[in-house]
Amino acid sequence: YDRTYEEVGIDYPYHYVRWTENRNMEQYLSSLSKKEVLIDNLITSITDIDDAPKLYEGLKQQNSELLSILKARYKVECKENVSLFTIRHFDENSSKEILKSNKLLLEQRTKETLQLVVC
Repeated sequence: YDRTYEEVGIDYPYHYVRWTENRNMEQYLSSLSKKEVLIDNLITSITDIDDAPKLYEGLKQQNSELLSILKARYKVECKENVSLFTIRHFDENSSKEILKSNKLLLEQRTKETLQLVVC
């Protein structure tokens, strides 16, 4: 764990780590602004941020507009009472305690981070 990088936001020198989170995000935003990455077809609707709680609540109802839009394009399953666990600097035993009493729905791993969605 590097407090200076993680909490203060001081990036590693370029020759030491080429693609840090900050440089990745800078490149992504630059690519978006130059239209090198096209996301227009990913946007199905635009909503005011103040309406977000209502939209999320609407996802629980099978006839919601947002859920209809998503179901038209993707396989959608709605699950209630799920939790997301993020474990930084994990090892192979890190998830055992969580999975003792929870059902694993989704697992995502990077070199340093493990994320589990469980119910």
